[in-house]
Amino acid sequence: MKVGIFFCGSQQEFTHQLLQTAERRSIPAAAYRIGQTWEQLDGQEFQFHLRQITHIIILITPRALRSRWFAFLNGYASGGDIPVYLCCRRSAECDFRLPQYVQHIPLYTEVDELMDELLREQDIDSAVQRIENAKAELTAMGYPLTEEALVSSAEDGIAAAVSWFLQIGFSPDTLNKAGVPILNLAARQQHLKVMRLLLESGADVNLAGADRRTTVLMESAVQGAMDAVDLVLEYAPDLDRQSASGQTALMMAIGEGQLAIAMRLLDQGAAVEPVDALGMTAYKYAKLFDHQELIERLEQISR
Repeated sequence: MKVGIFFCGSQQEFTHQLLQTAERRSIPAAAYRIGQTWEQLDGQEFQFHLRQITHIIILITPRALRSRWFAFLNGYASGGDIPVYLCCRRSAECDFRLPQYVQHIPLYTEVDELMDELLREQDIDSAVQRIENAKAELTAMGYPLTEEALVSSAEDGIAAAVSWFLQIGFSPDTLNKAGVPILNLAARQQHLKVMRLLLESGADVNLAGADRRTTVLMESAVQGAMDAVDLVLEYAPDLDRQSASGQTALMMAIGEGQLAIAMRLLDQGAAVEPVDALGMTAYKYAKLFDHQELIERLEQISR
């Protein structure tokens, strides 16, 4: 962002105030005093200065409104899709009628209000620039800007690419063609960095895949990935969500022999009552696989 402040006559003091305020707000700005001989300036030099400007502030007076440079600047801004802001030092000094062709342009009499608006514009510009940078990075990495490419990068554990996709605006809840969330795909491959990135970006921790109706907690429990389980637990998942076969993350952990994870889930309050499609409970699975320590823990909970 580069703000150009254009003024004429004896407005140096007000212009200096604007520049100081812009500097305090970290808004890049430069001032340009328009004299009577402005049309005699070297055209290339004038165009060079204007090309650097992304936003134009015009300090208006009755004299400025009658000038040719005022019409020129507004025409230049309109042609280049550059935002224009009219500014007058005090409301009392703005007691004049604006030409019809600029009546749609916002007029500010308070410096802070103008700077607030420029800060909002700066935030928008920064966001747009981040998106363009992310697109360039993905292109350089050989990724097309598609959901399929995001799915591939998440499944392969390419955290940098996933980050760029998210910055562009792709959803952290993107699904593959089978309806499985990319968070779950990352968990299946134990890509902890990608999982953290997706969760920090707002991925739904309870979103289940269409294939097995499993959540990321279930996927992590089955993999025996304690780091992944602990990460998911930070985001308050539903501990007792059941898969297509009716199993909870606790049941799956017991079935896979991941006893440390089963204990962790119990510590977090996982329920022992759910029954799966086979009529099995967490306790019955512990008995089936003869996990004695877990059997004792479950019996204590059930008392």
